[in-house]
Amino acid sequence: ATRHLPSNQKRLRHLNCIAIRNLRLPSWNNQLLDCYYTLHSADGTEVYRSETVSCSRNPAWQRIELPDQHSSKLIDECISIHLWARPSSNNGCEDASTVTDAPRLSSASTSSSLHADQGIAFSNVIHYNIDMRALTFYTRRFDAQITPKFPINTLLCQLVYKGWYSSPNIPPANTHELSALVMNTFVRVSSGIRSSYSLSDIDRLRASRASLTHAKSRIAKLEEEFAATLAAQESRSIVLRQLDEQQSQLNLLATRIKHVSTKLHADQARLELLDARKQALSAQVAASKQKYAEEQSRLEPLAGSSLKTSLRKTERLLRLRQLTILLQLHSIFPIRMSSSGACNIMDVMYHPITGKVDADEDAAIALGYLAHLVILISKYLHIPLRYPLLFSGSKTRILEPSPSQSGPIEYPLYLSRTKDKEAVTTGLRLLTQDVSQLLVYMGLRYREKDNVFGNLHRLMVEAHGNLKRMATPAKSTAPEESAA
Repeated sequence: ATRHLPSNQKRLRHLNCIAIRNLRLPSWNNQLLDCYYTLHSADGTEVYRSETVSCSRNPAWQRIELPDQHSSKLIDECISIHLWARPSSNNGCEDASTVTDAPRLSSASTSSSLHADQGIAFSNVIHYNIDMRALTFYTRRFDAQITPKFPINTLLCQLVYKGWYSSPNIPPANTHELSALVMNTFVRVSSGIRSSYSLSDIDRLRASRASLTHAKSRIAKLEEEFAATLAAQESRSIVLRQLDEQQSQLNLLATRIKHVSTKLHADQARLELLDARKQALSAQVAASKQKYAEEQSRLEPLAGSSLKTSLRKTERLLRLRQLTILLQLHSIFPIRMSSSGACNIMDVMYHPITGKVDADEDAAIALGYLAHLVILISKYLHIPLRYPLLFSGSKTRILEPSPSQSGPIEYPLYLSRTKDKEAVTTGLRLLTQDVSQLLVYMGLRYREKDNVFGNLHRLMVEAHGNLKRMATPAKSTAPEESAA
């Protein structure tokens, strides 16, 4: 008994791919076709179905892959290829060989000759019967390659590593009912078929040339339109650039106008403030004139010589008393100046503010004594200080009137914890102005080379000299003073 062993062969006698060239069917007016093929064994069983190639006269399908359940049927020496086709639904397409998915193998019977796809029926148009023994025999020969000019409905078989083979049997061109074509003689056509030209290739080239000519004319027209659009865009961009420049100039002018307007408003406010001050000064001058007129009218009846003498005597006695009090204050708050420029008050040395703790504490104590002395001198001489002092020992402060704020500004005459030296410097400058005011009352000028202690010491020395000059007349009038 002979037993056939199952085979794991996946290809049919090394048959790799199937292709058809110049597929034309006169019954369908040589239209472009959608087609696929089915592979049948010798007993008529369908063992393979290819994918569908759409809109093509030169279909080429993918590599043949057989299912495992049909591997036992591959021992046949003759196989049948059934070509199924229909007119392409896309009449305007070119020969692009579009591949769509199709079932590899159907479980339905192959007795039906119609297969539905998208509502259009496929028809079995051509049968190809291939003698596999002859195909194997001719693949072992070394025939010269022929010129790849394929006749109508040529079937091409590709073998693995051996190129493409075709049968020289050519069916009649005007055949409407194509019967089965037996292929038992083969010739080698080429190792590749993609570069082959045929009738459909020439038609496609002509159509491509016409399309290319139309595309060139369309491109020329589009270039003209683009040039016109570009020129319009350039003119528009020029206008927009000019508008932007004018807008920037307008913005610059608006900024300048706004700046000038702000400055004008500030000047108007300043003028209004000056007018208010002028009116206030005018009111003060008018009040002073009125007061002076009232005093003159009150003193006119008392303008006799005896009243003038009494007034002079009273003024002299007041002056002597003020000088005497100044000398007493000098003895209470002695100020001593050394040749090196150092000074002390009440045996407390004064050093400028440097940031050292001990020296700054001594300076704060000395400035406190000096501020107390200035307050007493202004009180006894009836001189209101321009910058009032708030005496608090070594924590004395000085006030600066500020018309723009709600109250005066305080400046310390000591270095606080914040160590604000600028505030202390400003306070010393204001204290210098108060001492300068006292010196002017005594007929002296403030010396910049001397500090505030030295200038106040000059005031005391000047008061002592004035008291000596007024001492002699005071002795002759002493009885009169006692009597008075």
